[in-house]
Amino acid sequence: MKHRDIQERKTAYVLILPGIIATSLLILYPFGSAIYLGFTEYSWAFDESPRFVGLQNYTRLLFDRVFGVALQNSLVYTFFVVILQFVFGFGVALCVNVSFPGRNFFRGLTLIPWLVPTVVAALIWRWMYSFEFGIINHFLSTAGILRAAVDWLGNRRTALLAVIVVDVWKAIPFMAVMLLAGLQSVSRELYDVAKIDGCNIYQEFRYVTLPSMKGIIVTALILRTIWTLNRFDVIYLMTAGGPANATQILPTYAYVVAFSSFNMGKAAAITGVLMVLMTIATIGYFRIAHRSKSVSL
Repeated sequence: MKHRDIQERKTAYVLILPGIIATSLLILYPFGSAIYLGFTEYSWAFDESPRFVGLQNYTRLLFDRVFGVALQNSLVYTFFVVILQFVFGFGVALCVNVSFPGRNFFRGLTLIPWLVPTVVAALIWRWMYSFEFGIINHFLSTAGILRAAVDWLGNRRTALLAVIVVDVWKAIPFMAVMLLAGLQSVSRELYDVAKIDGCNIYQEFRYVTLPSMKGIIVTALILRTIWTLNRFDVIYLMTAGGPANATQILPTYAYVVAFSSFNMGKAAAITGVLMVLMTIATIGYFRIAHRSKSVSL
């Protein structure tokens, strides 16, 4: 290696060193602190020092009924949100990938839910779900689907479903944009060969489109799964985990434990469980991609 190349590499390392240090302080230190606090008994409200208790916090979670409800809600919420986002996002991507008049306008239109601030979106949907004057109850009653108004966010049977709808609506554009990029990267020559072989539209989608997009699909699913498991703002703004913990998920429950019960050790243990779930989901997606001989991400 030439002396000039070595000097350029050294210069590059020196230039990125501040960024590496800053990233380490902003990510690695809080991450390590959260793991450590999960093995301690610590209440910040009473100015106590963390006291190491081993696995005691995790053991207590096994007998915590609310934690069990939050864990179940997190898994159900994440599963349906990610699946529905993928299905509808793929549908939108397929629609706007076809050439038609005004396509660019409709492409921009699909981004509106993603661009709307979460606080604004949550408040609008809360008004739409309102029991007394919500527009959803009005339209469903007018159409004859409902005989009486439904308290969507105040009913334990419908609250989680209502929040899932909002999160799906909010993130469809992200999924659509990622999948649209994948669709446009598929070589047209593959479709031409498929047509010569007599493939119909369904066969082209199954044997050409999907195999060519496995890498981008796995990437999109991993990102959405991690973000949805970590989702806090939508549920907290719309229901705050209620009614009666019907929409309580791990992030909101960790917040309640930390800032209402002042139990930072238990809250950190909850986030530790959340981290394990995200790790399992990520490894699972990568294993699926590897078995499918997907491109490396």
